[in-house]
Amino acid sequence: TKQVFPSAYSEEVSMQGQVLEKKLAKDGKFMVQAQGQQKEANEKQKEEMMETHAFIAEKYMLNTKGYTFALNGIEAVEGKGAYAVAIKTPAKREYTNYYDVTSGLLVKKVAQQETPQGNITITTLISGYKPVNGIQFPTKVVNDLGMMKLEVTFNDVKVNSGLKAEDIK
Repeated sequence: TKQVFPSAYSEEVSMQGQVLEKKLAKDGKFMVQAQGQQKEANEKQKEEMMETHAFIAEKYMLNTKGYTFALNGIEAVEGKGAYAVAIKTPAKREYTNYYDVTSGLLVKKVAQQETPQGNITITTLISGYKPVNGIQFPTKVVNDLGMMKLEVTFNDVKVNSGLKAEDIK
């Protein structure tokens, strides 16, 4: 993931040197690439990319018209209490974020995703927060896609490292 605020964002997932998925937001254009096919992002993809590109998604959502939030109580996540916050977006996406009661950090996200085979539930566990330049970043993200789990470990997080918008392609 590379971000230059507020002008450019890219996210790439690759395995064994092959790009599986890529998202790019730059100069007002939003592109997604999967299985070698590149196309313009739809409204839901654009919205999701804007939330991610905002760096602090919660601040973006609170400052963008059309988002609604509902506190659905406290649930256990990895043995600890977490506030369950149901979110509805302007593009009609719905998901639930779970925030640790003690730290306030995002620890879980549950969302539905449309696929050619039908809707699937994606549960994302977020953990291993470490401070970088005064901001807490997760170092481990586990996406449970039902039939498989995808674990991502971040070995290095850089903030204000000299990355420029033209470096993002």
